[in-house]
Amino acid sequence: MKVAVIGAGFAGLAAAVDLQERRHQVTLLERRGVLGGRATSYRDAVSGEDVDNGTHLMVGAYAATFDLLRRAGAEDLLIFQDDLHIDYVDDRGWSALDCPPLAAPRATSPRRASGRPPSRAAPAGQPPRDPAPGRG
Repeated sequence: MKVAVIGAGFAGLAAAVDLQERRHQVTLLERRGVLGGRATSYRDAVSGEDVDNGTHLMVGAYAATFDLLRRAGAEDLLIFQDDLHIDYVDDRGWSALDCPPLAAPRATSPRRASGRPPSRAAPAGQPPRDPAPGRG
């Protein structure tokens, strides 16, 4: 059967993968031309850097999301981190969030994944800043 799925966010992707696995002929339509819906990035017009917009950090407890990525053949695009580390820019400059691994049951997960390296974008109207020393 020929099926059209409108929207390539997480729900549309999940529907398309499920239908394709059931041997349907699937056409996935997305107005913006990029997959992921709210879990995408955009290029900042001022800095030229990619800015995260949505889910770019997943913990191991996201079993359904990891399963969807595996079924879609995209699991190899993930970057796994043993310890959570996120660089970000706020009104004071570059900062970082670091979470060392915790023993269960306090641990969110034994492994965490990020869809891509953290963005280096500066706030709108400001030039890109160098990462914090030693974070380069």
